[in-house]
Amino acid sequence: VTLSGTAVKPEITVSPASLSFSANVGDTITKTFTVKGTGLTGNLTLTLNDGGTIYSIDKTAISWRVANSGATVTVTYSPTEGGTSNASVTISGGGADAKTVYLSGTAVKPEITTDVTSVAIDPTYTGYEGSRTILVTGTDLVGNIELSYKRDRTNSFALSKYTITPEEAAK
Repeated sequence: VTLSGTAVKPEITVSPASLSFSANVGDTITKTFTVKGTGLTGNLTLTLNDGGTIYSIDKTAISWRVANSGATVTVTYSPTEGGTSNASVTISGGGADAKTVYLSGTAVKPEITTDVTSVAIDPTYTGYEGSRTILVTGTDLVGNIELSYKRDRTNSFALSKYTITPEEAAK
């Protein structure tokens, strides 16, 4: 009896091969990639490299059976300070060559500033009419600045504008 066959080289594929994150400091963003195996001879191990506390993954192992059908891995990006950070996830095992998913993240820390911290009006003045301009600026904003004020008993204060857009705050 003569037997013949073709050897199948175990293979790991990942999609996508890189993930890019953009967030505000303190935000948490998740993205996913898929791991698929062909002809694997054992389970796969996932290792997060240089992730520190900024990146995390939801799996550290995938069985060969699950990998044959395709497994989704969730990466969480939680920046604690502004700047860029890079890391990678290595997928190895199962008799296949290791694959790497590259992670890159950019975090900004939005800041709002004013030219005063409070505005005081002498309550003994009556019939006073006037205005006070307060300069409000912002950097790295991803949304509007909403303004409010605390009214006195006479409701004699008013704002001329209640919302400042990121574009207006950058001026």
